[in-house]
Amino acid sequence: MHHYRLHTYHSVWVFVLALTVFSGFLAFAPDLVRNKPCGDCETWYIPVAENILSGKGLVTRNGKHALDRPPGHVLILATTMNLGDLAGVSRNTAILAFNVIALSVSTVLLFVITFKFWDIRSAWVISILWMSSPFVLWFLNQPYTEVPFFCTLYASVLCLIYSLSGRAKKLPLVFLAGILLGLSTLIRPIGIGLIVVFGIIIWLQADNSQLKPKLMLIGFFLIGLFITVTPWATYIKYHTGKFTLQPNHVHAARSLIEGLTFGTQKKGYRIGIPLRPDVKAFIEEMEPIFFHYQTLPDGPKLYGPGGSYDIQKPGNIVRIVLTKGLDKPIVFMRFALLKLTRAWYGTDSNRYERIASYLQFVYFLAIIPAIVLILYRRENRLLARIAIGISLYFWLLASIFTPLVRYMIPALGLLFTLIPALWATKSSNLRRTRTP
Repeated sequence: MHHYRLHTYHSVWVFVLALTVFSGFLAFAPDLVRNKPCGDCETWYIPVAENILSGKGLVTRNGKHALDRPPGHVLILATTMNLGDLAGVSRNTAILAFNVIALSVSTVLLFVITFKFWDIRSAWVISILWMSSPFVLWFLNQPYTEVPFFCTLYASVLCLIYSLSGRAKKLPLVFLAGILLGLSTLIRPIGIGLIVVFGIIIWLQADNSQLKPKLMLIGFFLIGLFITVTPWATYIKYHTGKFTLQPNHVHAARSLIEGLTFGTQKKGYRIGIPLRPDVKAFIEEMEPIFFHYQTLPDGPKLYGPGGSYDIQKPGNIVRIVLTKGLDKPIVFMRFALLKLTRAWYGTDSNRYERIASYLQFVYFLAIIPAIVLILYRRENRLLARIAIGISLYFWLLASIFTPLVRYMIPALGLLFTLIPALWATKSSNLRRTRTP
């Protein structure tokens, strides 16, 4: 009981401090930060949410069914805007209030995760590190999908942790973890691949060497996830005949192309970046295919809709890149290395990247030694597996698609929870639950 009261008491104060920090940042942030645009918010999420509130249903601004993205964030946004209307405040104010509350909840979740494995002081340190991170503060001014995604992902991780603890009620908790990861997927479809990461962690961490208990845990996890995402897949099947979370891959194809041309395509707001001449030539060699294939010999036949290399299909884009890469393997490796590194500091405008890289350097001065210590001491391996596994997953996707640091921030929060290994010992909270 004392442990529960201590846990609750500090969680409340972490939430209050986070509310204060996030609200204060919005109040005193310069206009350059507060007025920062969000392209997808303005062209997709807000218009679709407004159409829901106006009674038009789940449709885009041109009246088509909004099937390109799962509806999780749109429904959250519509609910937030409706609450703003009922409270008599502007919809923008309601969105900002939601962001402040949701990011504060994510801070509390990281506090609880850290406290589970370390001690109360370490949990406070990580909470303050998260709420003061410029990468987190960056999400405050617009209805970015990452904001609710932080909450559902970290809550899913927390349920997974407790489900793998010795005295926990395993099946209900792992079922809840699946539901929460399903909600994460409905907010950001990138979450669907975490099924593999969670499944591997359950398999490695489950403290029973018998096959049946491990399969039961994974089965209940999958049932929770599929129960959550199946209604949306059924809705898509009703309209398109396809039982899937996304009936087409237009956004995946667009992100792949942007991830291949970020160094040369400026898009009006994007500045250029320094590139090796051979890497720049490699990128420019592909640009006519992606942007001007109509002018190429047999271009429409090869790269247009229905063509053998139709660039609206992600698989064909990968085939094109690999073909070019096999012709110039050294240049391709240099380009791949550029994408791998940019995933930790790249921005869509290519601005402020030096600052972002310096900040990440400081963070990793603590994160990397912490990982080494955890692996050396062979303690808190569950936390390390979760943080490293999820980080590798997001790193892979950010490197394959558009290498932007914003895609890595959910993983960064979990990597923060490893840092107390530099000064703390294994928590007595974890000893009581006998997590392996």
